[in-house]
Amino acid sequence: DVYTQALKVEGASVDALVRRAAVHLKLGNNVDAACDAWDACQLDPSNVTALLRYATACVALDEMWTGKCCYEKILRRNPSHKAAQRGREVCLNALRSSSSSSS
Repeated sequence: DVYTQALKVEGASVDALVRRAAVHLKLGNNVDAACDAWDACQLDPSNVTALLRYATACVALDEMWTGKCCYEKILRRNPSHKAAQRGREVCLNALRSSSSSSS
């Protein structure tokens, strides 16, 4: 698609974007982390680390449904992925508590 082509023209490297997303997460720049991780996912949809960074950034931004979906996508590929298991549990717990508090 046009977006992916534009990233390639810019010379964006999946590894560089994933590393930059990790730095943004450590600094608390969650929106920037989500953007970089999303770009990496667009360039290489099979990159589990990029998807994990995106999920982590989404959770930090209180986007629990998106985070849960990302973690589940990782778990479909690798059911024993510990970070994805923990992240999915965090999302499920947050979604449960928000639905019980809103009823």
